[in-house]
Amino acid sequence: MNAAIESPPISQDDRLMAGLSHIFGLIVALIVWATQRERKFVAFQAMQAIALDVVVMVTFAVIGGCAFCAMFGGMGLMLPLSFGLAAAGQGQGDASGSMAVVFILITLVAALLPFAIMVVLMLLALSVFALRIYAGVSVISGQDFRYPILGARLERYLVRQD
Repeated sequence: MNAAIESPPISQDDRLMAGLSHIFGLIVALIVWATQRERKFVAFQAMQAIALDVVVMVTFAVIGGCAFCAMFGGMGLMLPLSFGLAAAGQGQGDASGSMAVVFILITLVAALLPFAIMVVLMLLALSVFALRIYAGVSVISGQDFRYPILGARLERYLVRQD
């Protein structure tokens, strides 16, 4: 553990405040960080919870935007393709059959892609929830918890600020 983040003895109240920051997320972490900034351990744990929430919100916005584009973009492809297939199918016997297969495949992909993206979002949400609980319980039990990539980067940033 880095000496810049370490505070002398960590009381049970400090561990509880830090653990609640991880478990309850952004609003509680902001309140804890704003009220306990002088306690380095509590402030660092609350800052980690804030940073995790920001990363998760940005990730969800990007993936949700992809789902939105896939859903409405797919719907936008349906209408021109159906008119194009109808026009191409007039007077061409076998060619319209292969075009119908292509249209059906595009329709299936466009219809199922948003649901697949939503499943990914739900799995991501469950994993973040489990990570929050693990972090909160670890901190409350007295361990100095660090998120795998985020904790080290945040620690380096905070040490440079001091």
